[in-house]
Amino acid sequence: METSKVSVLTADGKIFEMDPSDALEIAFIRGKMENNDETEEIKLEHVDYSELEKVVQFLHQLQIKPYKMPIPKPLPSDRLEDFIDVQWYIDFIDMPKKDLLKLIRAANFLNIERLFELACAKIGSQIKGMTIEELREFFEIVNDFTNNEEETIMIGKANIYQHEQDSTIAPEQ
Repeated sequence: METSKVSVLTADGKIFEMDPSDALEIAFIRGKMENNDETEEIKLEHVDYSELEKVVQFLHQLQIKPYKMPIPKPLPSDRLEDFIDVQWYIDFIDMPKKDLLKLIRAANFLNIERLFELACAKIGSQIKGMTIEELREFFEIVNDFTNNEEETIMIGKANIYQHEQDSTIAPEQ
C-alpha cells in the first residue's frame, strides 16, 4: 500500500512533495494538514523550495544522530567544532550568508527550534569578536548616525558598562 505524499506550495511557486511522516515533524505543516482536505496543497508563503528541502534534510539527520543540546551561550569560540559534536551539522550549516539568513527565517517561521538555534550559532560564530564597523559591513547596515549621535551612544554604552561594574560590588551593610 502506497502512502500518499503531502503537497506543499512553496513561496517561490514550486510544489514540494513530502512524506506524511516528514510533514508531521513540522508543526506549521502538521496544523495545516489537520485543517485541509487531503487533496489541497499546503501553502508556505514565507519558505522557498530550497529552504524547505534543507529543513527536511536537517530533520532526517536529527532522527539519525542529533547533536548535543543546548548550544552554549555565549558561544565559547568562533569555531562550531568546539561546541557542536556531530560533524554533519557543521558541514550542513556551512553555506553562504545569504542562504544562511534565509534558512534562519524558514526555521523561525516553521518553528524548527534546533535548526534555528544551529543557524544562529553559525552566524554568532561568524560575528564573534567583530567591531561595530565590521558588524555593519557583515549585516549591510548603513551608519546614518551623525558624529554627535554616535558620541552620545558611546557615552551611554560606557555608562552601561559602568553600571555592570557597580552591580558586582557588594552592597553596604
